[in-house]
Amino acid sequence: MKKTLLSLLFINAFIFVGFSQEEAFIIHTIGSTGSNPYVIDSGHLNPGAYPDIAVGTQTGNTVEIYINNEDGTFAAPIIKNLTQVGGIHIADIDGINGNDVLASSSGDNKLVWYANNGDGTFADEEIITDTVDGPGTIVTGYIDSDATLDIVLSVYGGSGDTDRVIWFANDGSPWTEQNVIPATAGLGCGNLDIADVDGDTDLDIVVNNTDAGTVELYYNNYNPLTDNNPVSFTESAGGDISTGNTYLFGIDFGDVNDDTFMDIVKVDLSGQEIAYYQNDGAGNFTEIIVNNSHPYPSIAFVTDLNNDGYNDIVAADGLNQNDDVFWFESDAFGVLGTETRITDNNLHNQVYNFTINDFDNDGDIDFATLGYQDGRLKWIENELNLLNIPQNQLNTVGIYPNPTSNSLKIIGLNEDTNVYVYDILGKKVLSQSIGTNKSLDVSKLQNGVYILKLENSDTSYRFVKE
Repeated sequence: MKKTLLSLLFINAFIFVGFSQEEAFIIHTIGSTGSNPYVIDSGHLNPGAYPDIAVGTQTGNTVEIYINNEDGTFAAPIIKNLTQVGGIHIADIDGINGNDVLASSSGDNKLVWYANNGDGTFADEEIITDTVDGPGTIVTGYIDSDATLDIVLSVYGGSGDTDRVIWFANDGSPWTEQNVIPATAGLGCGNLDIADVDGDTDLDIVVNNTDAGTVELYYNNYNPLTDNNPVSFTESAGGDISTGNTYLFGIDFGDVNDDTFMDIVKVDLSGQEIAYYQNDGAGNFTEIIVNNSHPYPSIAFVTDLNNDGYNDIVAADGLNQNDDVFWFESDAFGVLGTETRITDNNLHNQVYNFTINDFDNDGDIDFATLGYQDGRLKWIENELNLLNIPQNQLNTVGIYPNPTSNSLKIIGLNEDTNVYVYDILGKKVLSQSIGTNKSLDVSKLQNGVYILKLENSDTSYRFVKE
């Protein structure tokens, strides 16, 4: 995200949209964070079954780890000191003791990680690099398709000519830094995301350039099936996916219309626009406006909020007061409805970021939210009248074991079938053709909740990787 925030935003009046009786969300306050909490992520950080939370603060200069007590509350945070945290991410970097915590310090120009000790505690910081000028958003993925998670980092560039996106191959110390986007003045690289957009088994990268007002998509040229050459990236043939944006803040991959192709969701905070770029599977993207009237939307994600098998969009507002979280429900044809409020306008003071996960382990998607100005961390419990994902629409197909750690057995198929696995953000993380009574290898997936879909069927299955 951009280092310089909008501290003063105009407040617009708007009409409250009431819930139907079938919908309900309960707000729980976790507690106060360090000053100006800015970034947040969630994932499993201890041996428990419930996801935990990591927060980074800007002027509080802290990384804060909140372990889930599995009763609707969270333990007092584990505090690590880091100057002006600009990015936070949960991932298993070393393959030992489960997920670790990564963080970037725009104050000290470094990227660090905190190793998980396996008992709910974390080691002191280990430096990946301390020579980057304004590091920000962090994501991880198998960039070079080996067995270790690699790291992608946006660099805002405080000196004016060091704006770029870089990735680090996880091949042991010292970490090797390589460019995705070479240093270019005036970009203002902010949020980014990673997914296989073109279906060639490697991971591609999208970034929003705050200063340039552009969304850029970079394809990974590495083909692990045929190529042992070094990884390189090439911008999409059509150039920028989006231009002319006022203040880009959020960017994410997600299959918005459930056609198995990764779309790109963008949020223009000052432009008051949420839109997605629909991927036709052939490298062409068409802009579809989701909403262009909500005051100062800050961040948006793709997820199946109401558990009906179709991906929705959930978003938050970045006003300096009267913030809210809201969503747009999708139907069987991939058409999004109008805005529905999840919270009223007293949630926080400036929501710049939130994370989604099943924090109470009841099978639906909840939220954890940050108030940049009020310094509060909350989680929002989802009590929608769930439609529930059909567990056996064909009456013959099933999956086991669930939860699983290595493989997922699919029984009851009558023929070879394409199977797609999505994470809770709607990103396709795995696709494979499966024969009758065969298993799907899920060992490389990070721990969490996933959705499995069968081609040419409305059937969806929720499973847990542990």
